[in-house]
Amino acid sequence: MTMTEPWTSVPWREVTDRTGRTYRIGERDTDLLDGRTRTWMTVLPWLATTATGAATLAFATAERHRLGGALLPLLAIWTASQATVALPTGHLRETGQVPARTAVALGATAILLSWPFLAYFPNPAAARTLFALLSGAGTALIWTSCVHTTIKWHPDRKGSGTGLVAGGLALGATPFVFLSRELSAYRPELVAAGALLCVAVAAAGRPLRDPPRNWWPPHLDPRGATTHRTRAPAPFKGRGELRDQPPHTRTNPPAARHLTPRQSRRTPQLWLTWTLLLLTGTTAVFTFAAQVHLHTTPGCTALAFSAGAYVGGHLSDRHTPRTTLATANAVLAFALLATAATPNSTAMLIHGTTAGLAAGATLPLTAALTADFFGENHNAVHHGTVLTSGILSAPVGCFLGASVVRGTDHGGAYLLAGSIGLVCAVLALLLRAPGRPRVRDILPNPHPLGEEMA
Repeated sequence: MTMTEPWTSVPWREVTDRTGRTYRIGERDTDLLDGRTRTWMTVLPWLATTATGAATLAFATAERHRLGGALLPLLAIWTASQATVALPTGHLRETGQVPARTAVALGATAILLSWPFLAYFPNPAAARTLFALLSGAGTALIWTSCVHTTIKWHPDRKGSGTGLVAGGLALGATPFVFLSRELSAYRPELVAAGALLCVAVAAAGRPLRDPPRNWWPPHLDPRGATTHRTRAPAPFKGRGELRDQPPHTRTNPPAARHLTPRQSRRTPQLWLTWTLLLLTGTTAVFTFAAQVHLHTTPGCTALAFSAGAYVGGHLSDRHTPRTTLATANAVLAFALLATAATPNSTAMLIHGTTAGLAAGATLPLTAALTADFFGENHNAVHHGTVLTSGILSAPVGCFLGASVVRGTDHGGAYLLAGSIGLVCAVLALLLRAPGRPRVRDILPNPHPLGEEMA
């Protein structure tokens, strides 16, 4: 059952802004969530994604002896599996065939079933492949469902919640990355912990539900979101009163309209975003792959990924996802170029952590960017389409990381990745929301009020 129209007895009405977009207002989040606030639709998805990262690494740590030195191919298959499953998951979610709680439960089951393949399949190479495919698909089901549930409940402020949920995956994996060598001897305990974490993921996903289509927080005036007014917001006076948008929403207005998947595919912005994520994903995967093999403490990079996701999302609320994405890619590029110039271990640790922070910031920004460009109603499909670029970026990033591990062309790999990051920073500045007029395209009124008419 799809929870898109939960309580018709709650009074609501529709308003339209100057671009023609319709907003459904009047229903509070507490009316739609049995007395809970929409903050729960950020906390529960964050718990689910954090437990997902921890469960996957718990199983991998338990069977470390079977993984051997094939971590880079495993990472490439795992990431590509996520990119492949994201688009069909988005279609099933937006059509209502698979609610969020069902998708999270299926993802937790897939991760739980991935461990027996890794532990008992007779062929180690096939076992690693099946583990990466199953756990990657399960992670995609959970991650995409949680991220887009948070976006739909926070259409006025998508960045912070999206960054928190997206960064939970790396945060949950951090303890096991730090302690993988010390914990690998405790195989039964790790398997039990992974199984319990999968149960926790399913439990955290059970209360998840989507708001009605076009829902908007009732205490904010959506018609003022695109006017860029600079005066202070008026105070909220009562249930039927609307106040102006806060400063971050006036700076970062919502999409001009909700585009369908067919309409979005006809816009150049979708494919420019796809290309941008292809290049950004390549540098992000390379950063993580290289640091895991070069640092004695790769947990610093995982922790930086998590922190960068939240910081990037928070900054995108204050500015715009486009500006924040360009800044993150520029920081990532300079960190990688600095690593190529100073190949000593201390500098590589500092630069690698900085690169992980910037790479992590790009994860939630793409989800917020597609929502700001194409609307929230079909964002799971839009974002899933963009995420398919990971099918190519994952193996390319791991190939560059392998050149660092083998020591064949250490400086050249970092130099190439840094150059790609600079290209990404330039491409991010070219992004523009479809249907939203630019200031330079607005012509002044040739006959203002009070002027003498001939």
